Amino acid sequence: MNLAVLLTHIKKIPQYEEILKLINDLQFDSGHSITLDIPQAARPFVLSSLGSDLNRPLLILTSNENRSDTFYNQGKKWNIDRKIYNFLDTNSTFYERSSREKERIHNRIETLSHLINVQNNSNIDVISHASALMTPTLPKPIFNQYTIQLSVGDHIKLNKVIKNCIDSGYQPNTIVTTPGEISRRGGIIDIWPPTASHPTRIELFGELIDSMRTFEPSTQLSVKNVNSIDIHPTRETIASTNQSITSLLKTQWQQLDDHNPRNTSHLDDIELLKTGTIFPELEYYTKWIHPDANTLLDYISKKTIVIIDNWQDFLLTINKLEQRALILRDELISKKLLPSDAPIPYASWSELQDQLSTQTVIMLSGSDKETVCDLGSSFQPSKPHGGHLKSVMNLLETNMISEIHTVVISRQSIRLHNLWNIHSKNQEDSNKTNGNSVKLTNSYSPIFVQGTLEAGFSIIPCSIQILSDAEIFGWSPPEPRKITSKSKTHNTDEIIFDFKPGDTVVHLEHGIGRFVDLVERNINNVSKEYLHIEYAKGDTLYVPITQTDRLTRYIGPDRKVPNLSYLGGSEWTKSREKTRVAVEEIAMELLDLYAKREIVTGYAFSKDSPWQIELESSFPYTETDDQHSALTAIKKDMEKPIPMDRLICGDVGYGKTEVALRAAFKAVLDQKQVAVLVPTTVLAQQHYHTFQQRMETFPIQIEMLSRFQGPVKQRKIINDISNGKIDIVIGTHRIVQSDVNFHDIGLLIVDEEQRFG
Repeated sequence: MNLAVLLTHIKKIPQYEEILKLINDLQFDSGHSITLDIPQAARPFVLSSLGSDLNRPLLILTSNENRSDTFYNQGKKWNIDRKIYNFLDTNSTFYERSSREKERIHNRIETLSHLINVQNNSNIDVISHASALMTPTLPKPIFNQYTIQLSVGDHIKLNKVIKNCIDSGYQPNTIVTTPGEISRRGGIIDIWPPTASHPTRIELFGELIDSMRTFEPSTQLSVKNVNSIDIHPTRETIASTNQSITSLLKTQWQQLDDHNPRNTSHLDDIELLKTGTIFPELEYYTKWIHPDANTLLDYISKKTIVIIDNWQDFLLTINKLEQRALILRDELISKKLLPSDAPIPYASWSELQDQLSTQTVIMLSGSDKETVCDLGSSFQPSKPHGGHLKSVMNLLETNMISEIHTVVISRQSIRLHNLWNIHSKNQEDSNKTNGNSVKLTNSYSPIFVQGTLEAGFSIIPCSIQILSDAEIFGWSPPEPRKITSKSKTHNTDEIIFDFKPGDTVVHLEHGIGRFVDLVERNINNVSKEYLHIEYAKGDTLYVPITQTDRLTRYIGPDRKVPNLSYLGGSEWTKSREKTRVAVEEIAMELLDLYAKREIVTGYAFSKDSPWQIELESSFPYTETDDQHSALTAIKKDMEKPIPMDRLICGDVGYGKTEVALRAAFKAVLDQKQVAVLVPTTVLAQQHYHTFQQRMETFPIQIEMLSRFQGPVKQRKIINDISNGKIDIVIGTHRIVQSDVNFHDIGLLIVDEEQRFG
């Protein structure tokens, strides 16, 4: 969606011209700061225009990641000609020894690399927030030192290049499948810099780079030839083999309790550092290895304008983060889990202030400085309509009469069509954009655009009003979700179990016991924690806390407390063997069943249609990763010519109904009927209302069949089911009785399947 054409109208606002003149009069490195008052909803719009009109890069700082995401997503729509980057934090707590999220580190590296590469380019905006700004990163000279540019025709020392890459964080692998990996096969190097969308294959003839081409990681097939590649570091800390650094670290941590497993982990890390080995928790030691570690502010140019959104909130967030870090530091030092002279692992507010003092800073409200320019009178929030389309239509007609341009932005093209159809009955000259760009015409007829916007607003001097889903329907659809892979690395400092004293537990080898308590035992002058498990006849087993994966809570068919097992006895072994045989029998039955299902030819549903996309877009929340995975698997199965059998498992409120609803919708779009079987009439009523509400804008007939209906109503519904007039029927066991015959059923959904036996 391109809203850039609307930016041209901002110059009709007198105060905006004053802002441009005021900022242009300031010197790049003057350290001047000014305060502007811009309404919240209009800030992405105004700032997108500022960067272009001033021909200077922008750094927009917010108090939290949600707010920076808003600026990032909206900024891409208002101005497609500028490069926009969202600089994230590492999603970790200061003083916490844990692995940083790989995707977030790569995001930070990518942003920094672009800032270095385009120092003289004014066409760049970076969005970030307080936590990300405080988190240290590689000193700029070291970042440059470990950055390599290779071109076809270059002569290189292969071993030296590979060593440089591994030192800067690249993981050697047989084949390259994810960013941050490198592979060598003779004179061929495969490498995937975190700044690149595809990995690159470099072929050498001796020491000469003969060719380069990107390739698809899933198939390893070539995509296109390239002439050069920039190889940037893939971690924000370089594993140092400097003896003075590792010696200092070892001395500091050895002064603590070396019998504590957490401190032992640090000593193990130091041994890895000595050899230059990369490990998941490496960034924890950034300020030890790089005492002069930089922040994002060290990478921006002097001509960059720093804009701080909601100044007081931004300052308060930084102060809170500092206070929490100081409290945690004191606690860890008192418990001898952190050296008393450990460096502070973040940039303090005083340090950030010193850096900001050399930049031009614009504060958006909340500052104690006097506001030099107020744009509040030029913008006005759009009035909410809460789904009352008649009220929306009245507004559109009023705006036309008053010669006000109206731009209606909605991600729901079905609802957008409804607005269009309703309005066209009264005004045939209304406009609906065929593409994603907006273009105002000489008439004042409303323009309908498919897209998303956080909130609408009016630009009063320009006679323009923008309406979004937030005003029209009462909610804003989420931005398309960003799919990220979950980190497989666990924090070895944190071992979690949820047993309470007295709980019945099951040990993999020793059987059923009773958890007594967590105890500390000293063996060979080494103190460690154990789980005390009691067995029959008072026998005792101490399970090391590092082996909690061998224990599970006992779950039985009723609340009766089971007999405890005998340590060293054969009873538990016999029980396991009986269970194994029974499980094998069930497995064989299932294998036979599913083999028969594979032979039977089913109906292959069509790929997702525009209506399917519209329904899913209308979901007023961002689906979870688990929901997305489940939906992807279900759709893939439905599109195969094999009968599908899927179990969706999740607790109350985890979004199972939405998954089922989308699958049902997909089936109906292929002219198939859907039956939703539920155990109670109350649940049937709930699902009926949910399905009706989510599909109200689509021509789908949904009915409920249960004892809530009288005999006459039931007969009519049953007749409509057999004639194919009902698309989705929701009901109790009534829908599976012999008098109910479906015209062409394509999907059966059983809710709370375990209650049907």
